[in-house]
Amino acid sequence: IVPEASCKLYRLFLKQQWDEARELHFKLLELINLMHTASNFPDGFRAALSTRGFKMGKSRQPVSRDEEATLQRIRDAAKPMIAALTA
Repeated sequence: IVPEASCKLYRLFLKQQWDEARELHFKLLELINLMHTASNFPDGFRAALSTRGFKMGKSRQPVSRDEEATLQRIRDAAKPMIAALTA
């Protein structure tokens, strides 16, 4: 979802910038935890990735109105998190 942040985390690790690396790591975990709130895997990841402009298609499983509302909440919450991680 955010390869830029993963690469930055790796660079921080190599430079032994532990505090910055730890902070970035926990921001990534927030995003991952958010994506796991969808009832069916990988729908939360698909929803978050769609905020980056990727057309992920529909889930193989039927999605109820409640589940679609949850996916929209994930999209809405993921967008600023992804923007912060890729800045």
